[in-house]
Amino acid sequence: MWTQIRLLGVAAVLLTLACGGPKHKVDEALLRDIPLQEKQGMRNAKAEMDRAAEERDLAVAGLATAKQDVDFGRATRSQAKLEVGKDRARLDLAEKRKDADTIRDANERIRVSELAVAGADARIDWLAQQQKVRQAEVALAEAHQRVASARYELEKARLAQQENRRPSEDFRGSQFEQQVADQKRQQQAAAGELESERAQAARLRDAYTQLAQQYNQQRTRVPGSDEPALILPLPQETLRAKVPSTSPM
Repeated sequence: MWTQIRLLGVAAVLLTLACGGPKHKVDEALLRDIPLQEKQGMRNAKAEMDRAAEERDLAVAGLATAKQDVDFGRATRSQAKLEVGKDRARLDLAEKRKDADTIRDANERIRVSELAVAGADARIDWLAQQQKVRQAEVALAEAHQRVASARYELEKARLAQQENRRPSEDFRGSQFEQQVADQKRQQQAAAGELESERAQAARLRDAYTQLAQQYNQQRTRVPGSDEPALILPLPQETLRAKVPSTSPM
């Protein structure tokens, strides 16, 4: 139930962000003949738009990598389950032979193999949550794009006012200021959602790390000459970062 509630919350935030872009715009043709040196505000806003687009590209690339990581995690879990099946087959054979020592060793192997499955499951949970983190990073980068676009329109509106040019009969500079404020609120909401997803990912990462360390320590103590080949890798990267944080401005 809690997972469903969280997913609905994520969907609501993303839907709100998707509804966003600047509603009020100024036709650039109206400002075409204004000297370039008077358009510094527009140029700064356009540079921010370009930076926001780069942030989104990086975030999308990070999301693609996260999806691949989840697929790899599922493959690892399949391998772990295969090891359990092999160990159960060894136990069946030992029981048929009534070999007490081999039965004991086989049960120990099963215990460790099942620990590998538990670790692999925890790893998938963590990787799947990392994917949600990457999705939230994309949403934040897109929110930044909309803020930058709204600021660009605001700078055009200010220049139009300065040059006493009215884009329309109902033109008001306050409309452009308000749409920047609206987009910034959406950006802040996206930033809050990202922090929530990162916190959950950190908890799942810690849970997986404990199981992985426990398994990797015990696997080398399993009786028998053919020790399990499966190794659960420990997290090597910080969650904050295949893309730079896009903080509300």
